[in-house]
Amino acid sequence: MINNIRPEMPMPTPELILGNPTPTPPLNPIRKHIQIGISIVIFLSVVSLLYSRNKSQQIIPDQVHENTEQTSAVSELPAINKKQSTPSIVLAIKSTLQAEELNTFQVGKKSTAYITIKSTDLEQFADGAELSLRFDPSVLAGVSVLPNKLFSTVIRNTVSQDLGNIDIALIRQPDEEVVISDEVVLATLSFTPMLKGSTFLSFENDKTIVAGNQGDNILESTTSLTIESE
Repeated sequence: MINNIRPEMPMPTPELILGNPTPTPPLNPIRKHIQIGISIVIFLSVVSLLYSRNKSQQIIPDQVHENTEQTSAVSELPAINKKQSTPSIVLAIKSTLQAEELNTFQVGKKSTAYITIKSTDLEQFADGAELSLRFDPSVLAGVSVLPNKLFSTVIRNTVSQDLGNIDIALIRQPDEEVVISDEVVLATLSFTPMLKGSTFLSFENDKTIVAGNQGDNILESTTSLTIESE
């Protein structure tokens, strides 16, 4: 006789009934170390940034204070060459004749006169000079100019015999120092009187300057020459 007995089926576990997922396998040890390393680097970077910001906040006030002290010290120094800005340069055209013959020239005879420069107050440092002179071309002939060596570089030296103009521009070299105090000869003028009577050699003041080493015009006055010819 055959017993009709069914084999007993195992009862489902609660995990199977609830449908829980399969447990996650453990993290790879190498990957775990990499994640820890990245976290440490991020942490150190943040700490370093905060420390730098805090340090800069402490240093900046000291730097500002130091700069303020330097600015204050500079402001107390005397202005460089400040007195040189005071115009005290005098230009003059002077006869080279002896005192008893002063300003009396011979018609048809080549003659000379000096352009002189001096300071009336104190030593003046000069960078250059630009001179513009006038003469009567109907009376004076053969006019020419020979600059002295006070300023070593001649930028312009032109004479217009037809118009009666003389233009001179002189400058110093960067490694030179030109100091003007006592009267010295800046240039020599040559000319020949062609007619008897009175004529002139004069500066055009609006076109004549002497440049100080601060870029100022330090020319105070000019004196022209009256020429008597006979």
